[in-house]
Amino acid sequence: KWGLLKATKYLLTGLFVFILGFIPFTQGNLPQFVLTRLNISAGQYPYTSVNAFNFWGLSGFWKPDNVYFQFSGYIMIIAATIILCIRRAKKKLSPYFLITFVFAASFMFFTRMHERHLLPVFAPLAIAVVDNPIFLLPYIGFSLIYVMNLVYSHFWVSNINTVFNCFGNCPNGLRFLLDLNRQKNIMGKSTFADKEINNKNEEQKKFIRKTTGHKTYEKKI
Repeated sequence: KWGLLKATKYLLTGLFVFILGFIPFTQGNLPQFVLTRLNISAGQYPYTSVNAFNFWGLSGFWKPDNVYFQFSGYIMIIAATIILCIRRAKKKLSPYFLITFVFAASFMFFTRMHERHLLPVFAPLAIAVVDNPIFLLPYIGFSLIYVMNLVYSHFWVSNINTVFNCFGNCPNGLRFLLDLNRQKNIMGKSTFADKEINNKNEEQKKFIRKTTGHKTYEKKI
């Protein structure tokens, strides 16, 4: 069990590290800069779900957010956390499972969530799996949801309507992999073209030597 002094030390250390990340970008008045950036970030996406596969995404993505939805999300997260803490006191659940639950509940019920906000779940959940292998099932489940959510967001940004349509048209379902291969092919074709040009230059030089009987000289830079 943590004492009040130990918990305070950890909270202050975390706050210090958090503020430390703002220092390279501020030009004076650090507290005001931190508050301004947080305020801008909080109001940047006023929608219930920004392509996130969560509770609010069930009714559709990019729906206008409001204080009632936000307050409802807070209530659901607080209530779920309190219930789990009570169960942990009785059954002594793993603290890493508790952290995982808080992160997962935040992703599920907070508004303005992006698909990437599910990522913090995996660090404590991986430790919980070591403690109890049964947690491997939710780890695999969250992994599948996370990958599917990332792929969906990729296709949404790319204005592609067909997602995971591997049965009807596999290239559309694997477009995110094909894009990587296309970039590699472009680089490969560029290198191949350079080699072809060099070969043609060498052939032209040999032809000139044979027809004129003179050597060609290249300028050295």
